[in-house]
Amino acid sequence: MRELKKPHFSMAGWGLFLAGALTLSSCSNEDLPGGEEQGPAIEFGEVKTRAEVTEAGQIKEFSVFAEQNYLNEDNSESLDFISLLENERVYRTGDNQDGDFTYNNKRYWVYDRTFNFFAVHPYMETGITKTSFQQNNNSYDGFSIAFETPATADTDLMAGYKTERTITGETLPSSVDMEFKHLLAKINIKVAKNTQNEDNKVIVKSISLGGVWRTGTFSTSRFADYKDNWDFYGSGVMTITKTEGWTLDTNGVETMGNGLLLMPQSIELNTMPITITYEYYSNASDTTPQKTSTVQAFLTAGEWKAGTQYSYNIVLAAEDNNIKFTTPTVAPWGAPQSAGTIIIN
Repeated sequence: MRELKKPHFSMAGWGLFLAGALTLSSCSNEDLPGGEEQGPAIEFGEVKTRAEVTEAGQIKEFSVFAEQNYLNEDNSESLDFISLLENERVYRTGDNQDGDFTYNNKRYWVYDRTFNFFAVHPYMETGITKTSFQQNNNSYDGFSIAFETPATADTDLMAGYKTERTITGETLPSSVDMEFKHLLAKINIKVAKNTQNEDNKVIVKSISLGGVWRTGTFSTSRFADYKDNWDFYGSGVMTITKTEGWTLDTNGVETMGNGLLLMPQSIELNTMPITITYEYYSNASDTTPQKTSTVQAFLTAGEWKAGTQYSYNIVLAAEDNNIKFTTPTVAPWGAPQSAGTIIIN
C-alpha cells in the first residue's frame, strides 16, 4: 500500500481561492461508516477570487469529490479511503444564485481522520472520472476530466485539491480552503493599423484562429510526484472566429474580448493560422470602403502552458492611394543617369 504523500496541485499561474465555512449541525451516526461520533457539517462558503473569474459572484456552482479514511480494527488510522461525495454539485442559493453555497448530501467532520477534497469549476454533470494512473512505474489514484472547447472559448476550467487532518483535542477545521488552478491557457490577439494609415479608417470585420485542439482529457492526482498532464489522443482541431467588428488605431485593439481560454498545446510551424478580413477607408468620414482585404499569418512555433497568458500583436500592412514605381533599371546610354523611386501624388 502506498504511503500518502503531500497533496498538491502542480499548475502555476492564475489562482482562485475558495473559503468554506463550517456550521454546527448533527445527524444520525448511521450516515457515517463505523458509527463514529460526528462533528459539525462540512459546508462550502464564501468564494474569494484572484483569477480570470474576476468576481466571487461569477462562481455559481462547481463539482466536489471528497473522501475520508477510517480506523483499522486495532484503532490505527487506515491508508485506505471511503467516498463521502461523488461529483457533488455545490451551488449558490437565492433566486438569482447570489446567496451562500450549499449542497444536498451533507457530510460531517470526524476526529482522527484524513479528509481529501477535489473540486472542479464549472460543475460538470459528466466527464469527471475517478481513476488510477501508471507513471514512472508507480500507480496513482486520481481523476480524469474530459473537456471540449466551446465555440466561444470562454469556459474557465479550473481544479484544486485540499487535505484536512482532524485530531482529537484540537479544533476542527473552521473552513475548507481550496486554491483552484487554471487548466487552460489564455490567448489575447491585438490588431493595429499601420502608422502610415493614422488618418485612415480601418475596420476589422472578422478574425479567426485555427488549428486549436477541440477536445482533450486532463489527468491529475493529489500525490506530489505525479505529473499532471493533458492527452489529446483522437482530438481534432477547430477554428474560433470573432465577427464583432473593430475600428483600429495604431496602438492596437483587443479582438478576443477577455481572451480565448484554450487547452495547452505545442504550436508547430505553419499550423495555426490567424485570418483577418478588414475594410480600408481613405478617411474617417467615408461610409463606403475603398478596399476589403483578407490576410493571413501563422503563429510562431512554441508552446502554450496552462495558467499562462499569451498576447499576440499584429500590425496590418500600410494601405495608401499613391501610385508607386519601384527603383528602375537604367541601361547605359551616353552619360550616366541617376535612378530612384518616382511617386506621383
